[in-house]
Amino acid sequence: MLSAAAAESGTWPEIGACAVFRSVNRLIAGGAAVSGAFIQVQTTADTSPALADAISSSAAQACQTAGIRPAIARADGPADLKEPTVTATVFGQPGSLFAAQPPQPGQDLLMTGFAGLTGASRLAREHRAELEKRFAPSYLDEIARAPELRELQIYDAVLAAASAGAGAFYALDDGGVNAGLWNFGEECGLGMRVRLREIPVTQVTIEICNELDENPYELLSLGAVLMTAGNGRETADRLAEQGIEAAVIGYMTGDHDRIFQNGDNSRYMVPYKADNE
Repeated sequence: MLSAAAAESGTWPEIGACAVFRSVNRLIAGGAAVSGAFIQVQTTADTSPALADAISSSAAQACQTAGIRPAIARADGPADLKEPTVTATVFGQPGSLFAAQPPQPGQDLLMTGFAGLTGASRLAREHRAELEKRFAPSYLDEIARAPELRELQIYDAVLAAASAGAGAFYALDDGGVNAGLWNFGEECGLGMRVRLREIPVTQVTIEICNELDENPYELLSLGAVLMTAGNGRETADRLAEQGIEAAVIGYMTGDHDRIFQNGDNSRYMVPYKADNE
C-alpha cells in the first residue's frame, strides 16, 4: 500500500479539493489506483461555520470525483494557525493502474495541462484590489473563478498517455513546472533539455504574473503532468485524438545537466525553494 499526503491553506473553499488532488495525482502518476483517503480540516477561531462546511464539501466532492470514499475529520487548529488548513492523506495499490517505466536518455519529455494556471487563479483572488487598477473586473472574474474538479485531476490524461506510449509521469503541483522538472530529474537520475517556449502557459497567467512580479513557472500547477515517451510527437498525436492536448517540451539526457533552452540562450535549472524555506 502506498500513501501520499498534501496540505493546503487559505480562505476559499477550493483548498479542500486542491489538497485532495495534490495527493491523488501523485499516486496516479506512479501507476497506483487510489482506494481511500483521510481528510483533516483545521479551522481558526474566526473561521465561519459556512466556510468550514464549504471546505469540507470541496474535499468530499474531490474525493467523489476521484472515486474514493473519504473519512473527514474537522477540528479547531492550534492558536497560531493563521488560515484554515486541509491535510489530505490518500492510499493506493502500487501498479494497479499501469506499470511505470523509468525514463531513458533520448526519450522525449511531454507536458499536459498549463503552467501556473491554478496559482494564477489564486493570485487573482488574493490581489483583486491591486489587479483592478490594471484589469477590468469581468476579466478578473474569469481568471479568479473556482477551478472545475476535472481541471485539477490527471487520471484521464495519464491513463490515455500510458496507452499511447508514455512510460513515466510526474504530477505538477506546488512549485509548478520548475519544481516538477527538477524533482523529476532527481527521481530518475537523468538530465534534460527543456525548450522554455514550448511549455504550455496561458496568456492570462503571464499577464497576472507580470503585474505581480511572479514567475508563472513556479506557480501551483494542479492538473498538469510531465511524462516521457520514446516518440513524443506520436504520443501527443494519439492523445489529441482523445481530446487531450500534450506538448513536447524537450528530451531526457544521460548526463545530470538540467537546462532550459530559450532560443539561442541556455541556462541551468536550479532547485526550487518555497518562500518559507
